Amino acid sequence: MPSPKGWASWYARAMVDPAVGGKEDLLFRGWLAYLSARYPAEKYSPPYPANAFTNDDVWTKYVGMAAATTHQESPEAPPSVDVSSDAGRAWASVLDVLERRGKKHTREQLALIGTPVELSEGTLVMQCRDAFSFDFVETVRGAVDQAATDVGLAVLWMIAEQPTAASA
Repeated sequence: MPSPKGWASWYARAMVDPAVGGKEDLLFRGWLAYLSARYPAEKYSPPYPANAFTNDDVWTKYVGMAAATTHQESPEAPPSVDVSSDAGRAWASVLDVLERRGKKHTREQLALIGTPVELSEGTLVMQCRDAFSFDFVETVRGAVDQAATDVGLAVLWMIAEQPTAASA
């Protein structure tokens, strides 16, 4: 299994591929098509799914399938963010910038895993529910930081404290 850095570098290369054209939702739908497809195992049997996308036949097939279904999908409402506080409104504006840049999947995941804690002097403090969520944030940190900069903010992430057995 590749390391998170390996996945991040593969993701970066995939986003600039002409078949994807920087559209994260298209890449995501291509992955879903690949993972849900039934195909001859002897022809496509990579050790892990990321390797499949280095094979031009697989890449073209599944990303092409995702592109062909783009017009058929009805848009779903993205996960909502509590905008009752200044921190919530600031976080919603960062997520809106991500979505305008074609990072819909990233926006949706961050809306689910990130909780705005505080906004103070241009720094938005965000909380992840666990270390796995924080790992995802690390893979998309560049895009998040750029979106935050565009709205005049810096983002500081922390992991929620897990209750100990004695306090649970």
